[in-house]
Amino acid sequence: MTDPAYREAVSTPGPLSSELRHLAATCALAAVGDGLASETGCRAALSDGVRAASLREAFLQSYLFLGYPRAIEALGALNRALVSLGREETEGIPPESPPLDTAAVRTAGEELCRWIYGPVYEPLRRKVARLHPLLDRWMVEEGYGRVLSRPELSPREREFGVLPALVVLRAEPQLESHLRGALRVGATPAELEQIVGIAARLAGEPAAEIARRTLARVLGREP
Repeated sequence: MTDPAYREAVSTPGPLSSELRHLAATCALAAVGDGLASETGCRAALSDGVRAASLREAFLQSYLFLGYPRAIEALGALNRALVSLGREETEGIPPESPPLDTAAVRTAGEELCRWIYGPVYEPLRRKVARLHPLLDRWMVEEGYGRVLSRPELSPREREFGVLPALVVLRAEPQLESHLRGALRVGATPAELEQIVGIAARLAGEPAAEIARRTLARVLGREP
């Protein structure tokens, strides 16, 4: 992926701040898995004033959706970008946190998952539990509790990191769920249009077509 393509993605007019446009674009590149492009994107984001801590937190949560290999590569690209700009590669790493209370983590996970999924929360839990009970438990405790409830990014900002990855993955059912979830936690239709547009430019046309179709369905704009 070239720097001009990245610049085109993040310079598109719309309601999102520069930081959120960069966050969406770098998360899309993390999903693509091109380390050089990710480093270039991170360097552009940092040069435009995006906080390393925001990028680091978005890449950290990406392991839930992309797996450890992509998350590790994205965080490595961020470190290399920092060093190339004469900054410390550890910038943006928060201080070590105290051990988490398991019950509190589960409660936080249940609350956030219920907020994002709204009326389909209970059916979702039953569906995932039928796949495997441990998957349901890990989704709530690990995913929504231990990771996505961290205070470094708001739920809305976290969704803006999740959505581009799902666009790249062409994960249509999950993309639809998280588009609806993003609306529930405060995103606007115009913001979702911009997020999808940014991701689509970096994901390629097949993925872009799926994303546009899914967004139209969520917003009730299907022909």
